[in-house]
Amino acid sequence: MSDGTLSPLEHRRESVTDIVYTSIRAAIIGRDLAPGAPVTEAALSAQLSVSKTPVREALLRLTHIGLIEPDPRRGSRVVVPSRGALRESYEVRIAVECEAARLVAERALSVPELAGLEDLARRSVARAESDDHEGFWELDREFHLLMADLAGNARLGLLVEDAVDLAWILRRRDSPSADASVACARQHVDLHAAVAAADPARAEAAMRLHLTDVQDTVLAAFTEP
Repeated sequence: MSDGTLSPLEHRRESVTDIVYTSIRAAIIGRDLAPGAPVTEAALSAQLSVSKTPVREALLRLTHIGLIEPDPRRGSRVVVPSRGALRESYEVRIAVECEAARLVAERALSVPELAGLEDLARRSVARAESDDHEGFWELDREFHLLMADLAGNARLGLLVEDAVDLAWILRRRDSPSADASVACARQHVDLHAAVAAADPARAEAAMRLHLTDVQDTVLAAFTEP
């Protein structure tokens, strides 16, 4: 983890706002900007060597998806975990990811697509069984984002990515038991099996069970900051 500052941006073809948004979001996900850290247009524009306008626009987008929240004392801050916020984030995940799972199962996935999904599922089991929390969490995120991508709906994919990243930030303080991680990872294998069987109802039900179980586990382990 760094000291919480961001490096100046290099000149690239993307819009400055998109680059700033991606940079700040990555810093939040990577915890270079930790939960509760103050964020100001002036400080971020200086760190990134850009004007305040793209920073302001990026912060508005990050506020919209929940990664930035108002701070009565300092303007804005990286979202602070709470039991209510965690519950809401998983309710959103259940809504969008169950639909994504159904759509994936309806598609005729190619052999390489199925193999990629299965590889992530089985590697997540291996990481969980070896009690590698960070490695498991990274593969868990990759698995869910790949499921969303395979749904073939770009807008739904963006919603899933936002929901996954918000839940990721809100839950990083608490580590569920190794047994809970293994159970979660094995449900990835079940999800792959449902998709491989091209069974939309089974895939949707498997995702609902998976995320509901994770929500219950995370809330049980959560302690207020």
